[in-house]
Amino acid sequence: MFLTASSIVRLLFGAFASTPLLAGAVATATFSAAPVAHATEDPGPIQMVVQHCVEQIATSAERTRNLLEARAAFGVQRIGNLDANDAPVPVLIGTAREAQSDLDEIASDGTRRINRLAFNCVQFLHSVDAPQQAIQIVLNARSAALASIEAKHRQSKRAVRQALRDALEDEDLPGGD
Repeated sequence: MFLTASSIVRLLFGAFASTPLLAGAVATATFSAAPVAHATEDPGPIQMVVQHCVEQIATSAERTRNLLEARAAFGVQRIGNLDANDAPVPVLIGTAREAQSDLDEIASDGTRRINRLAFNCVQFLHSVDAPQQAIQIVLNARSAALASIEAKHRQSKRAVRQALRDALEDEDLPGGD
């Protein structure tokens, strides 16, 4: 089977039609993909697919990190506002738990999305007998994206815990004098 850049994009588009984000982006990959090799060379079809997959994984990771950061900031602000208005301790704790639960869900959703993108890309690359190096590039992008989400997830949860600690320092807790 002889593959051209446009036939690979058509195959990839068909393979990922159930993944709307990737399908839409693949439809424009022929026109928007920058060369992976040298600036003066046309990228090969496999290189275009790999680059597109890596870009989609990176974009998904960035969106997830941004959501984590925004939700943590919202949780911290909400805890601070509740503390400033003398909310009871159970309300402060409940708000922190809710924020942490939201952070867990955001991180899990982002991780699932990246794993699905990487899986679909690797399956497609296997189906067109892409070299292992191309597959490894996608797997490395997946690993880096997941590590960045995990780091932002931990950082976000720490921020919420710290906001709760700060709020509880002001409280007269039972048993403490």
